Amino acid sequence: MILGSELLQGKLVKLTVLEKSDVPQFAAWFSDIEFLRLMSPFQAYPVSLEEEEAWYENQRKSENEMNFAIRVLEDSRLIGSCGLKNFNYAAAGAELGIGIGDPEARGKGYGTDAVKTLLKFAFLELNLHRVGLQVFSDNARAISSYKKAGFQQEGIIREAIRRDGKYTDIVMMGILRREWEA
Repeated sequence: MILGSELLQGKLVKLTVLEKSDVPQFAAWFSDIEFLRLMSPFQAYPVSLEEEEAWYENQRKSENEMNFAIRVLEDSRLIGSCGLKNFNYAAAGAELGIGIGDPEARGKGYGTDAVKTLLKFAFLELNLHRVGLQVFSDNARAISSYKKAGFQQEGIIREAIRRDGKYTDIVMMGILRREWEA
C-alpha cells in the first residue's frame, strides 16, 4: 500500500506540523478549565502564552514525542492536536494523546478520524506494534471514540483522580497492529 500524501489525511481531518503561529490558539485552549480537566489528571491551571511557547520549542526538539496539529480537511481550520510520546523502541510501542480544543468541533467525529489517521501513521510509517493510551473513566465521549478506532480496554487504575470531591478511575486502552489491520 503506497499512501504518499494521504498518509496524514483522514476522511474529515488532516494532521499537519505544529506551526509557531498555532501557539496562541493552543495557549487559549489550555486556559479553558473544562478542556484542561479532560486532558490532565493534575490540577486545572491555565497556561500562559509564554509557557505554551516554551512547550512548543521543547517538543520540536524532543526525540520521544511527535505532535501534529489537527485541521479540518475542507477548510484547514485548526481544531486540536494529537501525537505519540513515550516511545518504547524495544517493544515498538508508544502512547497516544489527543485534544480537540475547539469546543465547536467536539462530538462531530473529528477526534475519531484524527485517532484513526494517527494510527495509520504509527503502524505504517513508524512500524509500531502497539499504541496505548489512558483516559478518565467519566469521559464517555473519548472512550467511545477510542473504541470506534479499534482500541480495547486493558485495565483500570482505580480512583486515580480526585475532582469535585469524588474519585475517578483511569482506563488504560491499547491497540495492536494486527488488530488495526483487521
